[in-house]
Amino acid sequence: MKFIQNFEISCGSLQQLKAKMLNWLKQFGIFAYLDNNQYENLLNRYEFLVGAGAQQVYHGQSELAPVFGKEWLFGHINYDYKNQLYKDMKSEHVAWFQNEECSFFKPEIVIWLAAGSNLLYIESAVMEPESILEQILGTAEAVTSTRPSRPQFQKLFDKATYLEQVRQVKEHILNGDCYELNLCVGSVAKQADIDPFHCFERLNRVNPAPFACFYRSGASYALGSSPERFLAKDGRRLLAQPMKGTIRRAADPAEDELLKARLLADEKERAENVMIADLMRNDLAKSCVTGSIKVPELFKVATFPTLHTMISSVEGELREEVPSFTALLNAFPMGSMTGAPKKIVMELIETLEKSKRELYAGCIGYCNPVGDFDFNVVIRTLLYNSSTKRLSYHTGGAITIDSDPEKEWEEVLLKAKALEGIF
Repeated sequence: MKFIQNFEISCGSLQQLKAKMLNWLKQFGIFAYLDNNQYENLLNRYEFLVGAGAQQVYHGQSELAPVFGKEWLFGHINYDYKNQLYKDMKSEHVAWFQNEECSFFKPEIVIWLAAGSNLLYIESAVMEPESILEQILGTAEAVTSTRPSRPQFQKLFDKATYLEQVRQVKEHILNGDCYELNLCVGSVAKQADIDPFHCFERLNRVNPAPFACFYRSGASYALGSSPERFLAKDGRRLLAQPMKGTIRRAADPAEDELLKARLLADEKERAENVMIADLMRNDLAKSCVTGSIKVPELFKVATFPTLHTMISSVEGELREEVPSFTALLNAFPMGSMTGAPKKIVMELIETLEKSKRELYAGCIGYCNPVGDFDFNVVIRTLLYNSSTKRLSYHTGGAITIDSDPEKEWEEVLLKAKALEGIF
């Protein structure tokens, strides 16, 4: 970057600054806005981080491997990129989002506020940071109370079909084919004429999450309120935080605490969580020093606006000879969105689901010039193509031998409510 400068901001102006930032980003055809929403986690590097404009765009492993971890890069990997990592796999279902499977950009401008800090940093290859800040502060706030018009979403599975799919998964488990499988339902609105900036602002306001993101690449937009980290690198430390096990929130505080305790004690939910934590241990072992894998958190219950969820944390020490991008791909796609054993359940998922997941169940994130990175799991996310006017999302959950099909359907609806509820 040619210019770098920091500016002191008032703590009371954080939400106003974020709102102005979103409106300022409208001028860019490519950007990534990543928001921590003031959550505390095992690793908090930035309260928010923005990459805007593209000096260079990279596609696929061959282009990314030489530069990843050596400069600022923002981008995504679709779930269906698994077909490049597992050469005998394929996806023939309908695609609604129609974006690049693996794409990153080197930004013209990077802006961040370090977690717990009031210093705003601006790096730029195109103009003076002070001028950029003046532009942002001079922009109108994007906050609005107007509710967007409601798109007509259509689920690919009705309830009866989904219940039958869950029974089929349980048959596979009984037959010894797998132990756990993440089964998802796709929903699409085919003529959705929305303002993605308006919709993301509303989503992030009513359902704030620690890995929220607003990401644009041309006509493709991702509006995310993800609560889940896929994988982060901090020095030689790799950290994964798989999430499995959910229960609804209650308006009454006493009932809400009872629901939280019920989730923590639920044997089925704990079994889901520990199986995925074990899978992530195996995935990190591909990249980490032997004997360095640890589980600093197991069955931690985190609370979000619409639900409680169970999180475990797995970490290890990255081996010196393993490049950063290789470490990311060694764990991709994330176990929380596949199941165990990973390759077998990915094959089963292709037979059970009726649409390509595309960016859903993939990841969005960044790497910085010192080689550290952080990527979310693309869940609780609306995907919008402004050219085709198609707006889609997926919701689902992990199926185990103890799964109750009716309760699994309730979980699908609970997660969908947080997305459709903004309209």
